[in-house]
Amino acid sequence: MSFALLLAVLFNQKHKFVGIYRTIFYIPSLIGGSVAVSVVWRQLFGYNGALNDILISMGILREILGRILKINYT
Repeated sequence: MSFALLLAVLFNQKHKFVGIYRTIFYIPSLIGGSVAVSVVWRQLFGYNGALNDILISMGILREILGRILKINYT
């Protein structure tokens, strides 16, 4: 807790490399967010994703995938 307060006080002052350090400090949160979004996107819209499973169970995607991949769904 005291370390976080010390960093906050240091970042609030005008120093030479504060902008660079803020950028370096913030980059991992951008990367982590984009990885999480890509994993969720793949789980929903991937080949074995939830959306395809729903469409196949409703019979909507069965004909399309059967023509493209030549799979016989019986």
